[in-house]
Amino acid sequence: MLPIKVTNVEGRGLLTFETTTQSIGGRNGSYFVKRRIPERPLAIEFDFLTASLVEMRQ
Repeated sequence: MLPIKVTNVEGRGLLTFETTTQSIGGRNGSYFVKRRIPERPLAIEFDFLTASLVEMRQ
């Protein structure tokens, strides 16, 4: 087990989707092509539970 304690995580809200549609000449409206989940940054705050990096490496 790592000597780390996670204190806060941001960016884990509801998922949003990017939808791609295409319009075709001679037809009404647009048509669904694909849907994807875009990448999103996660900000993670944590504390080291050791006094030094030397202790963590042991």
